[in-house]
Amino acid sequence: MERRCAGVDSIRRAADSDPALGRALVTVFIVVDYERLLARMRSRGQDDEEEIARRMHTAETELREAHKFDHQSQAAPATRTLPNWSQS
Repeated sequence: MERRCAGVDSIRRAADSDPALGRALVTVFIVVDYERLLARMRSRGQDDEEEIARRMHTAETELREAHKFDHQSQAAPATRTLPNWSQS
């Protein structure tokens, strides 16, 4: 999992010196339920439990940064599966 919160800090610093960017910048933190995120990582089958634990720790750390964003939104549940066109 990337450190997306650190990336937002970089953009905010840039906005401090760019008035147009500063006026246009809006930040949104998308909150994903812990159990849903954990299930998603496990279902991919790409990481061992140690890596999943590391990534979940990162997610918990980032969640504590949500208050720094202009808006917070709950991730919408997946309603359907899109076709995998890359296999065509």
